[in-house]
Amino acid sequence: MSMKNKSYSPKGGLTVLTVLQRSGLAALCAVLLVSCKDFFENAAPSAESSDKVFSNVAMIEQAMCGAYQELAQDKGYINRLGCGHAGLNTDCEWSTWSTKSTASAELVTYAQTISNSDIMNVRGADCWSYLNTVIERCNNIIEGIQQYGDTSDAAFRYYLGEAYFLRSFAYLEMVKYWGDVPARFESVTKVHASVNAKKTDRNSIYDHLRVDLREAARLMPWSSDAATPANSRNNVGRGNKAAALALLARADLMYAGKAVRPLTLDDPTGYCVRYNFEDESLRTEIYKEIVWACDQIIQHEDKLAPSFETPFRQICEDKTDYDQMEHLWVLPFADGARGQIMGYNAPKLGSSDKIGGLLRGFGVGGKTNGHSCMAPYLFFQYDNGDTRRDVTCTQGTWDIYSGTDRERLFPGSGEDDVIVYQKAQGIHNFYLSKFRFEWMRPGRESTGDDGIDFPVLRYADVLLMYAEAALYTSAADKVNGLAYLNKVRTRAGIATLGSYDLQTIQTERAKEFCGEYIRKWDLMRWGILKQQVLRAADFAHHVEFVITGEEGNYKVDHLTTDFNESEVTLYNSYCYKYTLNTELNVWKLDGIYGLNKGETGRPAEYDKSAGWNEKSDLYGKLDKKTGTLTKVYVDELNYPVYSKAEQLESRQYWPIFPHYISASNGNLWNNYGY
Repeated sequence: MSMKNKSYSPKGGLTVLTVLQRSGLAALCAVLLVSCKDFFENAAPSAESSDKVFSNVAMIEQAMCGAYQELAQDKGYINRLGCGHAGLNTDCEWSTWSTKSTASAELVTYAQTISNSDIMNVRGADCWSYLNTVIERCNNIIEGIQQYGDTSDAAFRYYLGEAYFLRSFAYLEMVKYWGDVPARFESVTKVHASVNAKKTDRNSIYDHLRVDLREAARLMPWSSDAATPANSRNNVGRGNKAAALALLARADLMYAGKAVRPLTLDDPTGYCVRYNFEDESLRTEIYKEIVWACDQIIQHEDKLAPSFETPFRQICEDKTDYDQMEHLWVLPFADGARGQIMGYNAPKLGSSDKIGGLLRGFGVGGKTNGHSCMAPYLFFQYDNGDTRRDVTCTQGTWDIYSGTDRERLFPGSGEDDVIVYQKAQGIHNFYLSKFRFEWMRPGRESTGDDGIDFPVLRYADVLLMYAEAALYTSAADKVNGLAYLNKVRTRAGIATLGSYDLQTIQTERAKEFCGEYIRKWDLMRWGILKQQVLRAADFAHHVEFVITGEEGNYKVDHLTTDFNESEVTLYNSYCYKYTLNTELNVWKLDGIYGLNKGETGRPAEYDKSAGWNEKSDLYGKLDKKTGTLTKVYVDELNYPVYSKAEQLESRQYWPIFPHYISASNGNLWNNYGY
């Protein structure tokens, strides 16, 4: 039975043993864990003894669902960690929340406080508690199977490996958000003292994850393997060998890289950016492990989709068949019961109160919190013809036309027709669009909890992780790394390279993964987050505006950035027409001209009477009398991606919330001046 079918509904039908969240203790699941009355008709695991539960494959499956279930709680992945509260702002993505005075704005401008209401809850309903609960439930499963299960049986081995994998994912997430956290790899049932486990140097956690993820990969088959239990087989929402190996590579890259770290573990204020460790021989060993892990996946399966758009369409269509998808693992939210991924990550709708039911995927009564945009800084780094740019962001937001120019703009439309169209936006509001309502399959709607899965690991990442690690291993590995890098570029429709270096990888990863909440942690492990965010926010100061052309014509911008030390000539507007999409009955922007390098002026076929239109003042408003700009849109006032420059390092991590610290008997504390 699939985790995605109607039987699995984290929203209802669950009876969980209480966890001592309010006291700030680690999640305490006694001998068992969770009961889904809709999942199986047999007795709930929590009503059975440990020996019965962990000697029964069906009941272990329920226990695993109980561990997954914690990732589907409010203020967890459904509307926080998978919705831009944690991964923005960077040098390629920014949040329109930045312009507001809210708890969400604190998070995306590196200004969060110890009492931020968006991520903290005094009742323990927050991501610190959820991730600790996942860890504790996996601890119980691991120990239960080892004690009572038959590990000579493939199904038992699979669930043991999946528990190692899911626990590793939860720990890696905790390191991403908090840095140094308690290491609790034994259950509270087994080691009572671990209730108050002390904050631990993250390196010990990385070391443990390296062992656990190798073991998870050994125990779990490939997703389609007959040894995978039927309810998990060919299911992109469940653990598998490739997912474990890819997560190992991701964890290793973080471990071998840099981070903001306290000067000493108990230093409350001092910190610096440095490598996690200084041992170069260990670093080389880890890079070799990354190459090995990625190579295992690459040699077994070629999952790179032929089109860059395909993986994201499939996510929006809620596909779950592993063998049809580029993704290696996603968080599996139940259909229509959990997950607000579309509501936060799809482009914001101009008339969301009126457009419900008129745009596929956006239902009557739905709402959109869409807030994530592509940074202007990145937009101009794409080569002409790179298909990733216009999949990653869109130049128009869906709206309902209320103007008086419908006959010219929308030829053939009737006077009484409700026209749903893409309203052209300025460069500072090019919304990220890897998630789109119109890509949802017919019959599915987002009116709140939409059930769209949150993607975590994608095959293109495996190729680029291999290429990056190969820079530090051998010449032969680097040859393969170049081939894998070029494979990603070829899929994007751009020229292959003859060589590459780390900066090449850094740029390529920005273009490939923008909007997937990967970039922030890439910048952190490279030790350049502050540098790159300042550069992106300072975009306007790297633009030389030169007014050319005859009076009455639009301005040409001459743009120079220090990102690639190149000059790009741009027009101050872009031209477009509308085309009716008969399948969706909506009017889409078409024939856009003026956003690619070298496209200045209007296209030769421009004819306003034939439906062409122009979005002007794209970069600044031109005073034609004086020949000067009266306003620049891509400046720090309209693009405030950070609050204070000095906090771009001290606020890369979240604080441990006060109620957990106060209940920890002195074993938890905050660094970085919180």
